[in-house]
Amino acid sequence: KEWDIFYMHAHAPDHFYHLAINKLDHDPDPNLRKKLAELEKRMYISLDKMVGRILEAVGEDTVVAVSSDHGAVPTEPGSKWISINDILEQAGLLKYKNKENRIVDWSQTKAFEDRSCYIWINLKSRFPDGIVDDKDYEKVRWEVINVLHSYRDPNTGKCPFAFILRREEAIMLGLRGETIGDIVFGFYPEAPGEHGRQITSGEYSIGSMKGLLILSGPGIKKGVILKRQVNIVDVVPTLCYVAGLPVPKDCEGAIIYQALEDKDLHLTKLKKLEEKYRKLEETIRVMRSLTHAY
Repeated sequence: KEWDIFYMHAHAPDHFYHLAINKLDHDPDPNLRKKLAELEKRMYISLDKMVGRILEAVGEDTVVAVSSDHGAVPTEPGSKWISINDILEQAGLLKYKNKENRIVDWSQTKAFEDRSCYIWINLKSRFPDGIVDDKDYEKVRWEVINVLHSYRDPNTGKCPFAFILRREEAIMLGLRGETIGDIVFGFYPEAPGEHGRQITSGEYSIGSMKGLLILSGPGIKKGVILKRQVNIVDVVPTLCYVAGLPVPKDCEGAIIYQALEDKDLHLTKLKKLEEKYRKLEETIRVMRSLTHAY
């Protein structure tokens, strides 16, 4: 059976920048920075060869997309990893049974961090070891938010938080539903951490948290750099639209019309079909009239 969509994942850039971006940016050893820059170049040459082989295999009649879900930024020199749970512990909102092994004492914990940028209130109604009553939910939530706003990184003297939002306010970031934390936060790009914590539009020193999107193939404009913001959720509906496939019913993204040679692609096809149908009808009408002319 002929395939409709082929996709794959290459993890090399993600792995490389997790390991090397801080050293690449500000390591005091110039020789190490030079070696890492050469490794970075070799990595992209390898990826470029891979993309080239794919382009050769699929031919010119296939739309190809190269995209990423995030970028990478170095942390500010002198800064160290910031543990949200340690901040909560210092404020008396979280308790460890064994801090060395990060084992939490849930019987004395009101709030905790989970999944990079979420903080949960330890509600009795939600968790088996919860200790916070529903009536105290908002009170505890504001207590956590105030603690985070007042925090200063001891290594830089700065507040690392670009924003701290309640769950219901995070909808403007595209975050909603029961899997979203009670509190959502984002770090400034130079704050110590990694993607998931930093704001997605952040740029610092040699890095950027912005993702990448390259489109090529029939129906795609050539040599154009888009001025509109593109979100990762826009990739799938755009590829489906160009390929003539149905857009997933729960898709939240938008078609990137600015990248298309004909933004009315399917309307144009429909008009051409209607014109062909009209001509066919006219041909049939003429043939019938000739048949009954005797």
